[in-house]
Parts: sequence; C-alpha cells; structure tokens
Amino acid sequence: MTTDEVQVQSKYDRSLAHYATVPRNDGLFRQMFVNEEVIASIQPGKPLPDGTLIVMETWYSPENLGTVFVKQKQNGEWQYGSFSPDRPNYQMRFSNSCHSCHAPFPETDSTLTKPLLEAALQTRQVQTAYCDRAGRTPCAPEAYIPDTDTAMVFLN
Repeated sequence: MTTDEVQVQSKYDRSLAHYATVPRNDGLFRQMFVNEEVIASIQPGKPLPDGTLIVMETWYSPENLGTVFVKQKQNGEWQYGSFSPDRPNYQMRFSNSCHSCHAPFPETDSTLTKPLLEAALQTRQVQTAYCDRAGRTPCAPEAYIPDTDTAMVFLN
C-alpha cells in the first residue's frame, strides 16, 4: 500500500512512525522511526519530550537490514542501544561513543534528523535526506534540512 501520509506501524514490538530515509554515498541507507506515543507532544523548535524513542535501521542493501540503533530520552538525557532486527532489545544506557557524535548538535537536541522529523510531522510525508559521507560518520547537519522538493512517499 502506498500513501502520502506518515503512518504508524508495528515494528520491533513498538508502534513506530517512519519519518525519514537517508541514503548515503556508499550505497547504504538508513530509515528513521519515532514512537507513536510522543508524536502529539513534539513541538517544532523545542527539545524532544522525555520518552521519545528514535529507531534507526541501517540497511546495507534493500534486502539486507543490519543493526538497529535506538536512543531514548529519559530525564532529559539520551540513552543509547542497538540490537539485531530479529531480536528487539531496548536496554539502553548512556554511551560515550554515541554521545560524542550527537552532543555537538544541541540546537537539534542531539538528534541530527530532528528537522526531518518536524517536517514529516508537519507535511505528513516521509522525508529524504542525502548524505555524502560513508559508514557511520555523521552527515553534515545541513544534510538534514528538509527540502520540500524531495519529500518521499511513505511505502508500507
């Protein structure tokens, strides 16, 4: 089923909304999800609310899903984790390695794709951002500024 709207789906034992896809220059891509429970509480330009769960799928090809990374805001701080797609595990902790990449971006509440999340919730369309960096290297923050000409239709 194809629709223009961001929709909530059951994934990894949670109700998640796909808000962005980020293809990278090495052929990998990432799909970003947010938990349904916080969607109504997200306010543009404000920090994400406690309880926000961001799920990032890392894809090596359209048929090869790799690690699923998660982060959740608890008591104003981000906790991080990861799991294999066939074994959801939401045990999260503070991680210096994850935090060191995210912390330099306080303007987006340490969530680089926050502008895409806000745009997806406003337009009700899954957003696409292209990253010119390979592997796990964070993309430049401007890569995540929404471009209304590249909004992607949600594929269920």
